[in-house]
Amino acid sequence: MKTFIKIAFTISNVFISIVGFTQTTPNGTSITSYIVYPTPPLSTDEIDWINNYVSTHHNVCQIYSGPTRSYNCHAYAWPGSTSYWLNSPGDDLFWSDNSYVLTSYTNNAGTRVSYQGDHSGIVVTGGLCNGGTAIASKWGEWGLYVHAENDVPPSYLPGSPKSYYGRCASVSLTNVTYGSGTPASTVNFVSPGYYPIFTNIEYPRLNSNIAWNPSSGTIPFTSYGTFKINADLSISSGQSITFYMSSNGYCDSDSRNISFAASSSFYLIGTQKLTDNLTIVFDKPDKIELLPQRINIIDNFSGKVEKTLDINDISSIIEKENTINIDISRLSRGTKIIAFEYLAGNSIDPKIEIKSERVVFR
Repeated sequence: MKTFIKIAFTISNVFISIVGFTQTTPNGTSITSYIVYPTPPLSTDEIDWINNYVSTHHNVCQIYSGPTRSYNCHAYAWPGSTSYWLNSPGDDLFWSDNSYVLTSYTNNAGTRVSYQGDHSGIVVTGGLCNGGTAIASKWGEWGLYVHAENDVPPSYLPGSPKSYYGRCASVSLTNVTYGSGTPASTVNFVSPGYYPIFTNIEYPRLNSNIAWNPSSGTIPFTSYGTFKINADLSISSGQSITFYMSSNGYCDSDSRNISFAASSSFYLIGTQKLTDNLTIVFDKPDKIELLPQRINIIDNFSGKVEKTLDINDISSIIEKENTINIDISRLSRGTKIIAFEYLAGNSIDPKIEIKSERVVFR
């Protein structure tokens, strides 16, 4: 019994059997020679003793998993394995080849923590430990716990500083998408409505959130997501919005401006002087990119296109601040469909969106 207590308390490393497959750091350095399978499994008595000891001597904030010899702290924190042990100095390779680099951003979820007492952990979402920095780490053959930074077995933290590492990976903003996955161009012409925007950048690869700064503070805007940095924008007819996006990673930074403009829609349409003119009022006639690309006047009965105006015609016949008048004196009488063709999508995937109204020519 005395020997057993000593093994449990010191979180002993009992293992044999070299793993026969290649494992590497993110930058490709092999860690295979430092990987072992532990054996034998813990007994029920050993597990009970460990659980009792942890509950008595530590104030862990959450238990992710119970005691097991299947993996250790370095395997969990660096390659993310729960099937083998990664022995020192194998964990050192993750920062010596610059897969991870030292960072001063110690509270970001995903930051790796290296304790001088040969222990590793990962910073997890704040608030799990009464608002303080919460670390998830595997305590040798003990469990996987979420705990306060310094609430670890004494051998892990012998009064010496810890080191914090962030993933050295690209934070490029070139792959931003919106809607159902449309690549975002520098300028995007969209219909009025709500659009989700996706950066596809994970929090662990950033030392701070992306700065989303709408050009107009009146447009509703929220950011959300636990692991991705995403956003929703709400844009009305005739509005435009620009996001000044910037990100600072552990190894690089990037910035990009992306604009969204909603096609201007008409809010008044009708005939004047009985048979002479069709009057259409737009929100933003001064922005040619927000006008329809084409207006077709179609007979409701026959389906025949009786008159077409393209963007050049439309922009050249605007008579007032926001009004165009179309001569319809030579068109047939009856119910007509006024079809507005708007450019939607972006330069990579252009699309035409049609809006229509019915009017009666008398």
